[in-house]
Amino acid sequence: MSDSKVAIISDVHANYQALQAALSHADSQGAADIWFLGDAVGYGPDPHRCLELLQKQATNQAAWILGNHDEVMRYNPNNKPPIDEEENNNHHYLRIQADPITQHIGTGTDQLTAFRINYEILDAFTDSRDFLLSHPTTSKIDNRFFLVHGGVRSGTPTTTYTTDRIDIANEFLLPVYKITKPVLKKLESRGIQDETVKQLAALKNREIIGEQEFMDLLKKTIGDKQIEEHIKTIQDNAFFTTKKRFNEPNLNVFFFGHTHHPTCFKGVTRLDRMEFLTHDFEPGKEIPLDDDKVWFLNPGSVGQPRDRDCRASYLVLDRKEHTVQLHRVEYNIRGVQKQMERLAMPINLISRLSKGR
Repeated sequence: MSDSKVAIISDVHANYQALQAALSHADSQGAADIWFLGDAVGYGPDPHRCLELLQKQATNQAAWILGNHDEVMRYNPNNKPPIDEEENNNHHYLRIQADPITQHIGTGTDQLTAFRINYEILDAFTDSRDFLLSHPTTSKIDNRFFLVHGGVRSGTPTTTYTTDRIDIANEFLLPVYKITKPVLKKLESRGIQDETVKQLAALKNREIIGEQEFMDLLKKTIGDKQIEEHIKTIQDNAFFTTKKRFNEPNLNVFFFGHTHHPTCFKGVTRLDRMEFLTHDFEPGKEIPLDDDKVWFLNPGSVGQPRDRDCRASYLVLDRKEHTVQLHRVEYNIRGVQKQMERLAMPINLISRLSKGR
């Protein structure tokens, strides 16, 4: 066992057998510590045993991050006021938006049912729930590593599904946008009104730093309706480069979870811009974390993978060698599904474990 090796795990989702298999495998790889990126509970059948095992093995409090399915355990589902079916749609929508439970985990019947089951199980173990909720939502380690469950904008954690370069730039860095001639041509080819293109042309080659600043300028220039129709096209094509959001010069490795997809982006600075490259994540293959690049790494999910590989997914970080390695681990999926069936959990949540989606 090497003191320099750390298992990076995320999205256990009350799947004890997957967690047990992943931690056993991490031990065989020499991992002496665990950094957990959140969502110990939700979806699965075994929240208490997962918390017990994590509490025993993930002893670094600062390296245990709360996920959205963890945070929702603050709210008793039985205290939620019933929805009046006679309410008009707009009022109904506003109530959903104001409900902290749906704000954290959405409005889907499956996740709300699983939340209620997990909450009721943990109701008998309030110490475990209190311990879970005592953890931070972000953490910095060794002034080099940043940990969060989803994303973080202006220092505030978000539940963004960070899947592409625009998400990375918006969540972890400061995106820089520029309206250039190719952007205008792209908009013209999509049939955007000539008047709108002319208004945007007035901003040509002006650098706008920050997503909110860019959006505010667009609203002022072309109005809300045009933005709503074409923002994705404008944003994707006007994205130019990024600036660092954090002042720490050595902070260059960002770990995040939430998407349930193992992901590796590296930011390479060339002249005045940073290009994002997708790095292939082959299980067992070491990736050197070069100091002159910025790294954005997602270990995938231990308890509910969604990348069409049903094996538990996690990373091993070697802090001495500055490398990271993806691992996939088989576990007794059918055993977990039987537990879920006994608890009458939603069939979609049961079947997706064996499909990896």
